Amino acid sequence: MTTGPLRPDDTVIDRLKVRGVAGDTAELQAQLARASWPYPADGSWVFIREVQVKATPDRLVGGLLSQTRSLVSGAGDGDGSSNVVRFKSFTELLGRLITDLITGSAGRRWYWQRWAHLFDLPAGRAVARLMTEHVEYLPAVTSRLARLSSLSGVWLALDPAEARQLVEVIARQSGFRVPDLTEQSGLPERGDPVDALPSALYHRWVGTLARLRATDPRRLLALIVIGREVFPWPLQKSAPQVLATLDQIFPSAAPLSVSQLPAGDRPPNREHRPAASHRRSEESADRPKPTDSFARAEQEVTPSTGNISPSPPIPPTPLGERRDPTPDPIAPTGPADTGIDDATAPLLTPTKTDPRPERETVGSDARKEQPPAERPGLHLVEGEQSSLVGDSFHTHQAGLCYLLNFLNRPEVQTLIDESDAWRTMPSGWGWLYRLGRELELDTADPIALFLAQQLNLETVDQLEQLPELPLRDPLLKLAGHWYGRRGLWNTELLQLPAKIRFTASHLDVYASLDHVRLPIRLAGLDINPGWLPWLGRVVTFHYE
Repeated sequence: MTTGPLRPDDTVIDRLKVRGVAGDTAELQAQLARASWPYPADGSWVFIREVQVKATPDRLVGGLLSQTRSLVSGAGDGDGSSNVVRFKSFTELLGRLITDLITGSAGRRWYWQRWAHLFDLPAGRAVARLMTEHVEYLPAVTSRLARLSSLSGVWLALDPAEARQLVEVIARQSGFRVPDLTEQSGLPERGDPVDALPSALYHRWVGTLARLRATDPRRLLALIVIGREVFPWPLQKSAPQVLATLDQIFPSAAPLSVSQLPAGDRPPNREHRPAASHRRSEESADRPKPTDSFARAEQEVTPSTGNISPSPPIPPTPLGERRDPTPDPIAPTGPADTGIDDATAPLLTPTKTDPRPERETVGSDARKEQPPAERPGLHLVEGEQSSLVGDSFHTHQAGLCYLLNFLNRPEVQTLIDESDAWRTMPSGWGWLYRLGRELELDTADPIALFLAQQLNLETVDQLEQLPELPLRDPLLKLAGHWYGRRGLWNTELLQLPAKIRFTASHLDVYASLDHVRLPIRLAGLDINPGWLPWLGRVVTFHYE
């Protein structure tokens, strides 16, 4: 059985049995290795349990390919009894595997045998190891787990030590040092890079983070995942500020006293504690004492096995969001995936007066809907956002994504770093939009709506409220030097009919082979950028 990370476009044959073929089978194996195996055209992931073909040696490979093609294009029910199991995306695959690892059912499903090396580990450690193998997918996977009503159960089951190691892995990959949040001084001034948080993202995480103490590595891991999804560039450049801000926005479990903390977690003696700590202490003093059941549940957030302790009641959802009062912490199967990314929801903007929502007692009165005005510390942006329906769209200006390779060139990144221009435009999507406008980007194209969505704007028109392109003159000079001489730096560069698929962690551009242009290839504009820390996405171009 093959083990290790599974990558896109992998074709893996675990076991091949050939009967009745005389002589050496080496040539047959070589033919199979060279064969053009079919793959799902819709980007889904397919597991086939068995393919049986009876044919003469000269037709055996063709028969295998034909039978496999038929199975790939068919449907699988995904319950393990079928010969074919299909997942809409790799994110969905990881979400289902994680929930099956937590519930202990992964070993009973034939299509998970590739990950058998995780089955003997405690569930929390196994999931953390899997997340480490595919750390770039974490924002999208956590969004998927939330849709399955599994996020809290999975996160509370994570092994804290493994979570801390995962924090270090992400920090190295994104290029920042893990800060000590107890050394921070609270929220930054408004107007700094982090000043808004999508409402859906807040609701996705608030119930989980409310059960974790401020010193828990799983809380820090969650804050980093949130920051990586929404504020990747500020996180890379100013991690302490971003994480301190997020730490203030989300409630935490009742903190331990200093005498109860492990020696390594005790803060140094100081005459003045950080402002963040003052606020947390004052809130704890004013907050009603939790019920005994809630207090007991808070102490059960570190299970040593895959069996998850009953989760404490979820604090009432802010801003009147409706919620099932008895959510299942782990749901191996969930509601149908609509494909709509919850990042398109309205925004919550923290204020400086009291950056955290009130913690209320859990009871019938606490679950009553309250208008936003009664929720200090969070502001709901009025109006409905326009959003793309689904997780993909067609565009005629996919060439805009070529400019990501321009922005990612070392010379450009150095120029931005040395001038601190990222503070003026803290989102890479903003830079992409302003650079595209220099080439007359058509804002009526769906790609403009996509950019507005990534920037948490309510309408496409609001894109024009973004700051002007920082470092415009030196950037355009570099672009003209690199691409102008090739005749590329003009409006035609953006013209590329394509389908774009997107998640909270990936951006994939699918275009026809007929649209490959040699000058663009030679200029390095359509190479796969891969992981872009300043954008928080893995970007890939596909030509087929």
